[in-house]
Amino acid sequence: MSNNLLTKNKRLLISAVLLVALFVSVFVVAQYFQNQRSVSTFPTVSFSWSTLQANTTQGGSVSINCTLFNDSNQSIKNAGFGIQLEDINNVSYMANASIWNTIFNQTFTPKTLSIAPQEQKTTVLTITITPVAPIGTYDFALQGGNELLLTVAPKQS
Repeated sequence: MSNNLLTKNKRLLISAVLLVALFVSVFVVAQYFQNQRSVSTFPTVSFSWSTLQANTTQGGSVSINCTLFNDSNQSIKNAGFGIQLEDINNVSYMANASIWNTIFNQTFTPKTLSIAPQEQKTTVLTITITPVAPIGTYDFALQGGNELLLTVAPKQS
């Protein structure tokens, strides 16, 4: 019986040591990541769009300038851009991204930019509405937390 008790105590001691080692490891890793977050590794970029409301027709296109400003002290290599169609006439299209290309196409010129610290550069977003796209108000989410309201009217014959 004393042999069983000794084996049980050894198991408890080993379990306690492993548990303490696990807690120490988690604490060390958490401290490491907390220190990494306090030193910003992602520079701040400000986005300024030339307009947030535009008009076009079915089959037409619209171009909007986007000025980016790198207000950090770190260089940004190959900053990419994107927009997302949120809704048309308040009907959500976010879940239907597969049909976006049948409604519109988007291009950025240039597609990517390298921006030095405290530098400002411009890209042009062109949205082309397909001839069969629905008429109405398109709500696009733009980079930088902005929204573009694009009114699409019927194509004039």
